[in-house]
Amino acid sequence: LRFSYVPLSYLKYANLRKYRGTPVYIFFYNFKTADSATFNQLKHLYDAAEGKLKIITLNYGNSPALVKEFVKQNYYMWSNGLATKKIYEKYKVDQLPMGFYLNKKLRVVRVGISPLEMIKELK
Repeated sequence: LRFSYVPLSYLKYANLRKYRGTPVYIFFYNFKTADSATFNQLKHLYDAAEGKLKIITLNYGNSPALVKEFVKQNYYMWSNGLATKKIYEKYKVDQLPMGFYLNKKLRVVRVGISPLEMIKELK
C-alpha cells in the first residue's frame, strides 16, 4: 500500500517507496490515544532497530504545529509525519493507536502490532 505523507521536516512530501529493501514499522496515533509509555516503547524500538528497521510515526487528527513541537521537544529521531485521510483509509485504520509491520517489499505482514510487540519481533 504505497503512499506519500507530509513529514515534519523540511521536505514537502516523503514517499514510502524510499524505504524499499528495509522492513518498516508504521505507527498511527493521535494525542488522545497514545501516552508517554507508548512513546517510550517507540524510543526503545528505535534503539533496538539499529538499521534493521525503519520507523515512521504518523499523527492523525492533531494540528501540524502541535505535532511538530511535540516531536521537537522529545527529540524523536525516526521519521515523523501527518497522516492524511486518504492514508488512514488506505490502511483501514479502525482505531488509534495502530501499528503496521511491512516487509522489505513494503507489503503489510502484521496489522495491529504494538511497539512492544515489534521490539520482540526484532529479537
